[in-house]
Amino acid sequence: MMRAILSFLIAFTLMWGYLGTRYALSHEDYSSSCCGGKDCHPVPCEEVESTGPMWKWHGYQIEKWRTMPSTDGGCHVCIHNENHSMICIYLGGGV
Repeated sequence: MMRAILSFLIAFTLMWGYLGTRYALSHEDYSSSCCGGKDCHPVPCEEVESTGPMWKWHGYQIEKWRTMPSTDGGCHVCIHNENHSMICIYLGGGV
């Protein structure tokens, strides 16, 4: 029983360290010219739509020229907290 608890604690600690490191590294990847990581968060790439010269996500729109390359292959949006506008968008995953 004690061995199972110890194994669980070790696995949990390793997983927590891995996920925490991934989160910290992903926020460092956000460009200061966009938002510096303050207003950005990952989103499913399937939710990002191409509409002519714009990208659209949940009612927000942004010009395609403001697209940033995603370093983790995922999609991320940066929404300004005060005026609720999209600051920039990071795309990956074949979008």
